[in-house]
Amino acid sequence: MTHTPGPWKVLGGTVIIAGPSDKMIASTPEENAKLSFYETRANANLIAAAPDMLKGLRRAEQTIRNLASGFLEGDAKQIAENEAANLRDDIDKAEPEK
Repeated sequence: MTHTPGPWKVLGGTVIIAGPSDKMIASTPEENAKLSFYETRANANLIAAAPDMLKGLRRAEQTIRNLASGFLEGDAKQIAENEAANLRDDIDKAEPEK
């Protein structure tokens, strides 16, 4: 199973997160007693950025792995490998079945 491809965007006053062709991904209630409109909108912006952030995590993980395997040695290599593993853990949260 894969997520709806990006880009995603925030639409309208009801804070709808939409994908390609404005296909609705998620929405938030117009009135949320616990969150202000601005906080709800900020959360929606974060959700809408998820596909782009996931792409960035994938690129960063691959770049760090390439550096670790080709250019780094000793402690620097170990640190890079650890960070790449941390990025992979984060990616797996979004893609648990891949």
